[in-house]
Amino acid sequence: MDKTAVPIDVMLVIDRSGSMGGTLITDAKNAAKTFVDNTCSSDLVGLASFSESATLDIGLTTDHNSIKTQIDALSTGGYTAIGDGIHTANT
Repeated sequence: MDKTAVPIDVMLVIDRSGSMGGTLITDAKNAAKTFVDNTCSSDLVGLASFSESATLDIGLTTDHNSIKTQIDALSTGGYTAIGDGIHTANT
C-alpha cells in the first residue's frame, strides 16, 4: 500500500511549574524532543509552556531544531496555571 504523509500542525504544551522539578522536567523535555524527532520535515510544530503564567515559546514552524532548543531552555518554578497554557497553545 502506498502511503503519503499529510502534514500536521502540533502545539506542544509543557508544564514548567515548580512541581515539575528534577527528573520530571527532564523526562518531559526528552519525550517532547523525541516526539519532534518523529515528525515529518513538513510538519509544523510549536511550543507553549506554563507555570504561574503561560508563554508562547515558539510558534508553529518546520524548524524542528529551534523547537528542540526552546524545549531545552525550559526551567521550572512557580505554581501551575494549566488553563493559561492550553489557552496560549490554542491561540
